[in-house]
Amino acid sequence: MNFAESISSCFSQYASFRGRASRSEYWFFTLFYFLVIFGAMILDIILFDIMYGLFYFITWIALLIPCICVWVRRLHDINVSGWWWIPIALTTFIFVGVIWWLVWAVQKGDEGSNEYGANPLEDDYSLKKYSDDKSYSDRKKYADGEFKVVKKVKKY
Repeated sequence: MNFAESISSCFSQYASFRGRASRSEYWFFTLFYFLVIFGAMILDIILFDIMYGLFYFITWIALLIPCICVWVRRLHDINVSGWWWIPIALTTFIFVGVIWWLVWAVQKGDEGSNEYGANPLEDDYSLKKYSDDKSYSDRKKYADGEFKVVKKVKKY
């Protein structure tokens, strides 16, 4: 996933905690977030002579939800509950959370599907967007050999 695709993916799933986010999607969106925040700070310095002014505040509010959502989906990618973002955020102030966050953020995602959905790096991810989709679960069961093909014979 490239920079533009990851930004598009994060904004198309603006407030969605469902599914998974690959490392590239997470890190590209994080880069985008910091670039936009930095740009807002520059605008505030130029226009209002303060670093954390109106543009910074509006940008921070607008990007807060997608940042949390992409982090939750990133946790899902490594098969960890998304609720773990809360203790990580709370312990970031004592630096423990930063280490915890960094270890999980750089960890490779699960191969194949996990309980949170399909691997976002697989080619047919668009067909498997949500794991509770019946057609996906049927295809997955068939691919895993859980369905047995039984030939029906008509009785005369």
